Amino acid sequence: EFAAELATIRGRVDTLEADVAELEANQFSTTTKLKGQLDAHLVVPFDAPDDFEEVTFEYRARLNFDTSFTGEDRLRIRFQSTVSEDFVTSTIVPFDGPGVADFSGPVFYDQLGVGGDSLGVGLNVAFTDNIILDLGYATADGQDADRGIFNEYEYIVQLNYLSDGLIDAAVTYMNGEAGDGNGVDDIIAGLLNLDLGRFEVGGYYADQDGDESWQGGIAVNDFFGSSSAGAYIGEDFDDDFIAEAYFSVDVNQYWSLTPAVLYVDPDGDDEEIYGVIRSTFSF
Repeated sequence: EFAAELATIRGRVDTLEADVAELEANQFSTTTKLKGQLDAHLVVPFDAPDDFEEVTFEYRARLNFDTSFTGEDRLRIRFQSTVSEDFVTSTIVPFDGPGVADFSGPVFYDQLGVGGDSLGVGLNVAFTDNIILDLGYATADGQDADRGIFNEYEYIVQLNYLSDGLIDAAVTYMNGEAGDGNGVDDIIAGLLNLDLGRFEVGGYYADQDGDESWQGGIAVNDFFGSSSAGAYIGEDFDDDFIAEAYFSVDVNQYWSLTPAVLYVDPDGDDEEIYGVIRSTFSF
């Protein structure tokens, strides 16, 4: 008696099911999270040249907008002054983050820094859970009428092996062009970290046309509870010798304090010693 009406309803249900299946297959997620961090440094010179004998206050602020479309990917838009390590999945060495000096970065990532107002784009490709390829490109003076985004630029390629066990390692290649149109010497680097549980031993070696930069040291995790400590030594491409010892304490989930002592010997000429207290706020 109701065959015609049931057929009509069945047709409408089939159409709705087809529409729902298509939406599920092509859904577009706009889940975006805002993350921010403010690092403030109070630097007190203990033994430094006259030009650096005053107490200074420095800071860096960054905002990250992280978006996921599938739950297994991430699109990040970051507002801050650019450096090359922002493009890599991992800087490998355990001092990047806890250490307060730029050298803890490691510093060779900044060697080809384009400086000034910069724009950058990066891509991270995970071939497996452990092997990841990082690609990055940054440019300055992008509004230049003659050369556009190719006026002053740098690019980075880094291949990472990130394990859940003992060894994390990477090889890095960097190159670019200065603002005068002349090429700059490329950089080849190797990074290694050995995770021994509570202790990590790490460092890097980098070469730029025969000039060398290196770093090595040890980091201690869960040092007296919610804190960490570490020390490293190294040398930059200008033959400046740098050493740092730091102790980082998590006051709460949003705030950490890191006192540190820096020793610098520029080109073997003058010894300089600085005390630093870094306060980090994150959300």
